Amino acid sequence: MRVLTTVIAIAAGALILAGYFFPVLADVQTLLLNWAIILAGFATLVGIFNLIAVHTDKIRRGEKGSVYSALLFIALVATLFFGMILRPDHSTM
Repeated sequence: MRVLTTVIAIAAGALILAGYFFPVLADVQTLLLNWAIILAGFATLVGIFNLIAVHTDKIRRGEKGSVYSALLFIALVATLFFGMILRPDHSTM
């Protein structure tokens, strides 16, 4: 199974790279890049939810290092808040 996933990853990377040099492959390149963006976004959401679940449970149980978990959680919320408030203005482009 590892070999198959490695071959798929290498083939996708090669097709994306080839799309820059051969205009015929531009549609395949765009499709693969769009899938990569969707998968990366989904993986990020799953990671954030896992981070929240693990560290809120650690805080709730009062485990060793729960202060750092609380700090991580506060930083996550602050980053989300400031990212939404201070987002760049793209209307001038």
